[in-house]
Amino acid sequence: MKIKMTILSLFLSILFSRTSVDSETIRNIRLENFKDNYIDKTIQFLDPNGLSVKGKLIDVSSKSFIILIGSDKLNFDHSGIDHVYIMPKKADFLLASNLALVGGAVSYLTLIVLRGNVDFQQKSSFTCLGFLLGGLLGKNTFYKPLKIDISGEAYD
Repeated sequence: MKIKMTILSLFLSILFSRTSVDSETIRNIRLENFKDNYIDKTIQFLDPNGLSVKGKLIDVSSKSFIILIGSDKLNFDHSGIDHVYIMPKKADFLLASNLALVGGAVSYLTLIVLRGNVDFQQKSSFTCLGFLLGGLLGKNTFYKPLKIDISGEAYD
């Protein structure tokens, strides 16, 4: 009896299960999440004509984005757009800049601790090198656009 019930439940689950979710459903879910999380943020995207558009996201409808560019509200059809970039803010820039300053200070202090007598050339070289490496680390970590996928593709 258990074997018959197991086979029956397996057959029914195969019969009534969906093998995949269509891409339009995935796109609608991603657009709703995008609307819920990124209203009033500065976004950038390439429209289907290859034109770069950057502005403040006001609303997302089922067919278009409503974006504030300057003082104009413009509608852009999002049917041909797969990715939207969220641009970094001033706080992200300050965080990356502070990491550059910390990198310069750490390299200077490390040089002083490891070598007692150093001349001005070595101090300035190591400080600039630490500043540059800290700035690169801060830029690549904190000051880059966030890529949001709004396509209907399902990834495995």
